[in-house]
Amino acid sequence: MNLNKMVPQINREGFSINNSGNLEFDRCEIIKLAQKYKTPCYLFSETIIRKKCRQYTSAFSKRNIDFEVIYSGKAFLVKAICNILKEEGLSLDVSSGGELYTALSVGFSPDKIFFHGNNKS
Repeated sequence: MNLNKMVPQINREGFSINNSGNLEFDRCEIIKLAQKYKTPCYLFSETIIRKKCRQYTSAFSKRNIDFEVIYSGKAFLVKAICNILKEEGLSLDVSSGGELYTALSVGFSPDKIFFHGNNKS
């Protein structure tokens, strides 16, 4: 089976075809996930997210500059993501009370949180 035909024009990182010929994402069978959680279903890979965090940090670390990698909470922010960001040493950009609450609820350090946006006082 050709993965390029099954999963065209998207980032294929994390996708594979298993020995049964079924599509997998991060070693989880897509069909089983669809049966359990129904569709549509959004899939996120902790492995890939951590890898991307490390790639950003590593790229800047190779330069002799002061830097800070800051994830935008607007992209997607839940407690699991906050924990990953915290553990990987990234900072967090939030623009609402809800995003701030989510970050603080998992013990994200306030000095690593940048709070901004409209209508703040």
